Amino acid sequence: MISRYLKGLYFLMDQFCELDSPGGHHGIVYLSTPLQMGREVSAEVSGKVTPADIEYFDEVSGKLWTGDCAVYSFTKGRLSRLPKDKSFDVALRVLQCDVFTVSPIKVYKQNIEFAAIGLLNMYNSGGAVEAVECFSHNSSSEIHIKGRGGGSFGAYSSLKPKACSVNSKDDEEFEFRDEDDNLLKVTVPATTSWKIVLRY
Repeated sequence: MISRYLKGLYFLMDQFCELDSPGGHHGIVYLSTPLQMGREVSAEVSGKVTPADIEYFDEVSGKLWTGDCAVYSFTKGRLSRLPKDKSFDVALRVLQCDVFTVSPIKVYKQNIEFAAIGLLNMYNSGGAVEAVECFSHNSSSEIHIKGRGGGSFGAYSSLKPKACSVNSKDDEEFEFRDEDDNLLKVTVPATTSWKIVLRY
């Protein structure tokens, strides 16, 4: 865990590795405005954050990693693609906070670039993801995601899936913002465990 003070931003970074996921790794970046001597700081403070600050990110991201990261803002509900050595600007008003989930974008069969974010309704979104695997069948490919907890699962996907199933139930609805930030969203039930299959 790393804590810093960046241009008026209290910067808390934590990271965890999903050991059950092949090369799965997410970084969690928590940012908030602090109090000084019992008084609030200026109306807005800003800083820069980079995925390169996450310890051991390169080592655990695996051979399929493109070198880019999917960065999801919990407060804004927005997804961005960012090279690992680049930074992004963050500005927060007094007593505001945001949580950023950073996930490595990997290349799977047929040039599918994919990064699981996890349950978007959770601060520790990536903690819901237990495994991500890819399987090929002739000219088609499938990405299987196993996890736990209920809510809205989110991921970065370079392509729109042709179909989606949840717990073997075919033709499940999903949302894909292909003209915006390539955020894929699938609703999963509040069960002990679930499995999403995306067909490309």
